[in-house]
Amino acid sequence: MDINYIVPLLITVMRYITILVTLMFLTIPILMVEAAESGDGEYKVTPGRITLSSILTLTGDESSEIACIVDAELGDDNGIVESSEVYDFEVLMEEDTSSSHSMNSVQGVASDSIIRINGMTGDCDNGDTITINIEGVITFDLSGDSSSTYTLKYFTDDDAIPTSVSYDLTGYQINSATGLGNDVLEDDSYSGTREGGTTMVIEFQEEENDGLPGFLILPSIAIISVAAVIYKPNRF
Repeated sequence: MDINYIVPLLITVMRYITILVTLMFLTIPILMVEAAESGDGEYKVTPGRITLSSILTLTGDESSEIACIVDAELGDDNGIVESSEVYDFEVLMEEDTSSSHSMNSVQGVASDSIIRINGMTGDCDNGDTITINIEGVITFDLSGDSSSTYTLKYFTDDDAIPTSVSYDLTGYQINSATGLGNDVLEDDSYSGTREGGTTMVIEFQEEENDGLPGFLILPSIAIISVAAVIYKPNRF
C-alpha cells in the first residue's frame, strides 16, 4: 500500500480514537450518575483524607442504557456485554482521579480506587439489576495549610439522583454541618440525603481534650502514688 495513503489514514484513525475516548470520559460518568436509581455512600473523614465505600444500583431501562453504552464503546457493539468489556469499564473508572469533594478550598484527588460491577454481562437490553461497588481514597494537599479547623464541601450537580450518605469524623468535633436532606447531625458524624443542586458543608476541628490541665497532671500522679502505698488491697 502506498505510504502517501497510509499516513493520512493513520491520522484519521487517531483523530477518531481521540474523539471517541473523549466522548467516553465525558458521557459514561454522567450517564452513570443520571441512570442510577439508588445510591449509598459511607465516608471516613480525617484532615487531608477521606476513605470511601459506596454502591450504585441500576435497574430496567437505566441498567440497559449503561450496559449498551459499555458494549458499544468498549466492546464490539453486538448487543452482548462480555466480562472483558465490564473489566475495561472498571479500569476506566478506576483511572478517573476527579472528585467533587474539596477541603479548605483544595480540590480532592481520587486514588486507590477499586470498582466492582455485577450484573452487567449478557444481553445489554435485558434490564437486569446492575450494582457498582466503589471503594477508594480521596486526598487533599493541605501541606501549606496551618489551620486548626477544616471545611469539607461537596457540590451536587442539578440532575444528580438522591443518594444516602454518611460522614464519620470519629476523633474530631463537628462545629457545623449543612446541605443534606433529612439530615442527622451528631458530635462526630453527619448523615442524610445528598440531593441535586445542593452543596454540603461540614466544618470540623480536632476533638477538644476534656482531661486535666497540664499543670495538674504531675500533682495528680503524685497523690495517686501516695494513696497506692497507704492502701494495699489483697491480691487475688
